[in-house]
Amino acid sequence: METVGLPLSAAEELLAARGIAYTVAVTRPSRRSFPLAEEQLYVVRELCVPEGERRLLVAAKMMGK
Repeated sequence: METVGLPLSAAEELLAARGIAYTVAVTRPSRRSFPLAEEQLYVVRELCVPEGERRLLVAAKMMGK
């Protein structure tokens, strides 16, 4: 799982350079205890599917109160 923890933009560059297809899904917390930096997305999970594609789950950075 080479993209977990990376900003989405860096993960996209890495996968594109290697010619790996990917899809992106965004997750959000059910409770908004902390404000989110919606423009700062990070990869929290990477799934490799048999077709050779990667499925990335991304979340916004949580900001302190």
